Amino acid sequence: MRYNSAIIDFQRKRGGDSIAFFVPFLTPDMDLLDIGCGPGTITAGFANVVRTVTGLDLEPKAVAAANRMIATAGFANLSFLEGDMTALPFEDGSFDAVFFHAVLYHLDATKLERTLAEAWRVLKPVA
Repeated sequence: MRYNSAIIDFQRKRGGDSIAFFVPFLTPDMDLLDIGCGPGTITAGFANVVRTVTGLDLEPKAVAAANRMIATAGFANLSFLEGDMTALPFEDGSFDAVFFHAVLYHLDATKLERTLAEAWRVLKPVA
């Protein structure tokens, strides 16, 4: 997918709407993982809500677009990396919250099961 400025501008304007349902469950001391983050415009909406935000996407062009965006936006607590949602490159219990936006419906049943198992694995245990 090509991430041109029109698509990124549209997503940036709509990003707050996409995360509004999730924000009330977050606190400033949390570390959040956004799986399937695309160009990071929605992911960036979490930067003022939690301690750290990590965006992960399989597509190198999406991650490059996300990194260009944060280079100009100046978010110190936001990072993006390339990775497979069915084999997350993080230790067990690394995050307080995991977010998905418009990505799970692209997966077949096997990949969906592996992805959700990986999300569960990287979540910190509930105290």
